[in-house]
Amino acid sequence: MIKGRFPLFFLVAAVTVVLDLASKALVESRLASFESVEVIEGFLEIVNVRNPGAAFGLFAQNGSWKVTFFLLFTTVALGVILWVVKKLERGARAELCGLALIFGGAVGNLVDRVRYGEVVDFIDFQVAGHHWPAFNVADAAITVGVVIVLVCQFFFANTSGRGE
Repeated sequence: MIKGRFPLFFLVAAVTVVLDLASKALVESRLASFESVEVIEGFLEIVNVRNPGAAFGLFAQNGSWKVTFFLLFTTVALGVILWVVKKLERGARAELCGLALIFGGAVGNLVDRVRYGEVVDFIDFQVAGHHWPAFNVADAAITVGVVIVLVCQFFFANTSGRGE
């Protein structure tokens, strides 16, 4: 039943989920909560923190509604991504991979929300005294996936016959 674009999509998504969950497990096995290891002085640390909110700590305040909201939102988003993948034109591999990165990242963070009610973050950047909120492989995959999809839509949409 699975043919065409779906093997590539699910391969990229599965690799993303495995890398995300394996990296989180490694951090959790090596570092206590809130412990950090400096990798590049003044620039990069590996930390073990939990994010009860969304991207950049949005909606991190207390509330029993959060876990249910994030679970429902993620489930709907995953369904929409699968629908978009089904509608993609043949040969739209870059978009397919971008959507797979978003899908895999969403699944990785969904696993954390189901297990802990929050997401494990561990990559912590600082530049010139400015601190970027900690994130994880899933967050990075989602960000890269969104950039790929946007670039394809804005710069290459007319080259494959779309929009006509």
